[in-house]
Amino acid sequence: MTTLELQTGLWQWFSLTSDDYRSYQAIDAICKRLYEQHHPNTSPKEARYQIFYPLIRYGIIEFYGNNQFALSPTTILESEASVLFLHVPNVALELAEKSPLFYLPGLMLYKKNELVCSFLKNTRIPINKFQLQKSLRQFSTIDTIVKGWAQINIADFEQCYYFTEQNKWKPCIPSQKGIYKKSMEVYSRKMILTGPDQWKAVPAFEQIMDAFSIAWIWGCIQNKFPLPVHYNKTSQLLTINTPFFPLLLERLLLINTLLKGNAEIDTKKRQYSIGWDEFNLLNRLFENNITSYE
Repeated sequence: MTTLELQTGLWQWFSLTSDDYRSYQAIDAICKRLYEQHHPNTSPKEARYQIFYPLIRYGIIEFYGNNQFALSPTTILESEASVLFLHVPNVALELAEKSPLFYLPGLMLYKKNELVCSFLKNTRIPINKFQLQKSLRQFSTIDTIVKGWAQINIADFEQCYYFTEQNKWKPCIPSQKGIYKKSMEVYSRKMILTGPDQWKAVPAFEQIMDAFSIAWIWGCIQNKFPLPVHYNKTSQLLTINTPFFPLLLERLLLINTLLKGNAEIDTKKRQYSIGWDEFNLLNRLFENNITSYE
């Protein structure tokens, strides 16, 4: 069974009771069960990254806070060239004469044409013009977000585990800024060292979905490690080569790429179309640490 079919299965599970919230733990268990059935030779730990996270990234599943996930609300986003429909009833039937440029369960992208424009004219669903620059300006910088997390006091914390730049936990004595935890237990609390004996709690995924990724990026910036994110000025493509990139930011980049009529770009490779001015707004959030080249 393909990854798309597994994602469709998860989407259908959400659709059974679309108004109900699902917990992260329940979603993770479903993803692991699907992987164990259809990919028995692959670690079930990979399941949520392959099935669940992409649906979050595409905006098909939404995070509502306090460990609550559900299908995203009905939405229509448009640009000059394209229209993106998200959980819009009967859109596939109404536009059956035209093939979508891109589709996933619950999501369909169409090039603007007479039939699509007629649908937009007659629908009662609000239509929103997507503006990447406006959306990016609403985000705080990585440093500002971390500074707002709760300060905690740590006693008798001589031995712990540090999350290295190789994305592995290494036993150590705390000294370098970055992410730590007390034990190798999966649910051991994550903390971030921001200065000598200065600790902040990293919010759990169930509370702030992007918290671990934000903490990881902050540590890279503080330790002057290069971010595995690159921007090509000539092609105006941003490439992300790390699992630790804020999902909500990546969603904006993905939607922008689709609506600009760049459906031929393989977003599975996590390459996104973004203009120079928009890139500068994005890079500001990362303290201008995203590398750009010609």
